[in-house]
Amino acid sequence: MTVDESGTAAERIERPAPPGSPTDIVRLRSGNGLMVRAQMPSILVLGSSGGAGTTTTALGLAAAIATAPPATPDQCLSPVVVDASPCGGDVKERGCDAADPAGTVQTWLTMQHRSFASKVVEACGETSAETGILPRTADPLPMRES
Repeated sequence: MTVDESGTAAERIERPAPPGSPTDIVRLRSGNGLMVRAQMPSILVLGSSGGAGTTTTALGLAAAIATAPPATPDQCLSPVVVDASPCGGDVKERGCDAADPAGTVQTWLTMQHRSFASKVVEACGETSAETGILPRTADPLPMRES
């Protein structure tokens, strides 16, 4: 693997890493460790209105991924459900039964180095299936991203 050394140090830190490369040290199920970036696409669950089952579907998919048998003994997937509803949703109330989130989508967007796995985990709450939950409130996004 060749390393791209172009750009400033800050640009190199924010550059997405290729699949299979380790992340920074994060809290994992049994302590601290390095996660490896999965070569797995993001899954987007869209709903059109309240009652469409979007939250239930997203939480169910995340729980299925989190509890699926690993491909190798040292592998586990740690999915995160992100509430991207324009006015905030109910994923926090319906999903965070193990730990309340320390942040929201809005606070995560203001973090330095927010692309680091540890920053995402730091802001997330958790379900009993050990799935991360990153809720959104009705407040506007900090840099008008919506």
